[in-house]
Amino acid sequence: MTTFPVDCVTPAQKTEYAYRCQELLRQLHNVMGTWYREGIPLELWDRLPTRVKVRYPYRRQLPQEQWKDFLATVFDPMSNKIADVICAQRGLLKASTTWAINIEDMM
Repeated sequence: MTTFPVDCVTPAQKTEYAYRCQELLRQLHNVMGTWYREGIPLELWDRLPTRVKVRYPYRRQLPQEQWKDFLATVFDPMSNKIADVICAQRGLLKASTTWAINIEDMM
């Protein structure tokens, strides 16, 4: 996740986008984990992203070596990139001076 869509310009939009990426990655992790532990039907494998399907051809159950490969080469690096983006965007949001706020009005 190195670029944002052209209509995603504000720190709030970029943060929202990064959180959505994080959620989709979590869902992919869950499917891959289920594939490794229990196996999945071809119909579920067919809904995986194309790059995942190319890298991990269908078998009823994902071998342990491929599960470890997925974690090390796909999940962890993507998760770290997304976390970096979220932290950076949250920093921009915290530093925002868009709103003139009197803290005493909030107490």
